[in-house]
Amino acid sequence: MSEIRGKKGFESPSQQELDDYIRQSRESITQMKNGKPPLLFKPRKKLPFKIIGVMILIIISSSLMLGGSFLELDSGKNNNGDDTTTTTPSTTATTTTTIATTTTSMETTQPIDTEQAITTSIPQVEVFINAMIAPNHSSINPVVVNGTINRSQTISDLELFDLVWILSQFDENSEWWNLGRSLIFETYLLWNKTTYLTENLRFELLALRSLVAYSPENILLETSELETYQNISKQLWQNISSAYNNETGIFDPDNNTLVNTHDQILFSQVLAKTAEHPSVFNLSITQEIAIQLLETLNFLTITTDGLPESFEYNITIPSPIFYSYQQSEMILALNQLRSLLGALTIIDSLSTRLNNFLTNFFLQQDWSIAYRYNQTSDELSDKIFLLDQLFFIRMNILHEKRNFAEYTLSIVRSTFGTENSSYFTSNEDSENQFLIDHVNLLLTFEEFLKLEKTESHETHTSTTETEEPTGAAGYAWEFTIIITVLVYITYRRRKSKK
Repeated sequence: MSEIRGKKGFESPSQQELDDYIRQSRESITQMKNGKPPLLFKPRKKLPFKIIGVMILIIISSSLMLGGSFLELDSGKNNNGDDTTTTTPSTTATTTTTIATTTTSMETTQPIDTEQAITTSIPQVEVFINAMIAPNHSSINPVVVNGTINRSQTISDLELFDLVWILSQFDENSEWWNLGRSLIFETYLLWNKTTYLTENLRFELLALRSLVAYSPENILLETSELETYQNISKQLWQNISSAYNNETGIFDPDNNTLVNTHDQILFSQVLAKTAEHPSVFNLSITQEIAIQLLETLNFLTITTDGLPESFEYNITIPSPIFYSYQQSEMILALNQLRSLLGALTIIDSLSTRLNNFLTNFFLQQDWSIAYRYNQTSDELSDKIFLLDQLFFIRMNILHEKRNFAEYTLSIVRSTFGTENSSYFTSNEDSENQFLIDHVNLLLTFEEFLKLEKTESHETHTSTTETEEPTGAAGYAWEFTIIITVLVYITYRRRKSKK
């Protein structure tokens, strides 16, 4: 026999394989006799080492990629989408992070379960509010001193205007939303106060804001009464709009060269509600006024970044003093103006600018919001007030910045809450508490819980509705499937040639 060629010869075939070879040879001879080509066959080999190596490589690479995907998913659980670093609720150590729009290092100790704490506090705050409002709503006491209600002082019209405006922002047909509507149209009959037409323009502006807080389909008036309501509202608007300057685009109720910024915010809130009352307002006119007012405020904040306390009527010489609540309240008003103006770039740019100004200059290391900022001396006030925190929280809830809202909520609970959370103080001296502050607090709590439920629902939906792996895990499985199919096809092709 000739010498074996190559490094390896055929392995010794088994008896079964020899029988197969003989059978295939006979079939091949038969085919050739019939004029067909012979069968092609050769001894079987074991699976090549190359294919085995590829399969081992597939398993190892897939495991590494899947492991990476699990790490990525785990890190995602600790990131709520904000520009902050969070720790687990049980962690008591303080970590440091940097806000995207500021260089201030923030303390981001994760508070206790905020949702549970707020859920517990809400009934107690409601009891406190109900204690200040008589069951038939005929008497409302706005001030509490060290937890004791001052029964000798009743709510003024100006305070009532604010109360109704806040209540109208609760969920439609909720207990508190219905309370505000009842105060206007049933208890205090604000819709029929002709004496309001002789008050100063700022008073009339606040009165009109309350009258248009509820849309026409929710007004509790008969047809004849509704006509009176509309006439008074139109007259109030006629008086108020007379103080609007078409050339400068500002609202100046005092007719002074120095314009108050807060008047512009109140004016914006009224303009936002005109979209719901076409029978009272000429919408094309209010749209033009709103756009011009926004352009004025936008021009003003290009140089100041934020809204100053006041400025000259020709939009020069802005005050060096800035208040935090005005920045937040204007951001909320900008969002309301979308119902009148739709999606405008100027609304987004102005909102972003004010938001950045708040976080750059008013947001302190402990996540509290300072009351005032002096741009000349670059100094913050050393006092913080409850209302400033609440407006900042609501602004962040609007922008779905959950961590920002939650951290400041922890300041509200620790700084302004009493030991049993039966009521919250309004400032650091802990002496006076106000009805308006507590209604704002309740609204903030409910808006935060609504954001929590929305985020939880979206997370649950995205988890349950996903049928295919995503990210690194998805790529790993796709890679494995493709290589496996290719190996299988190669193997089948080799087998078919036998």
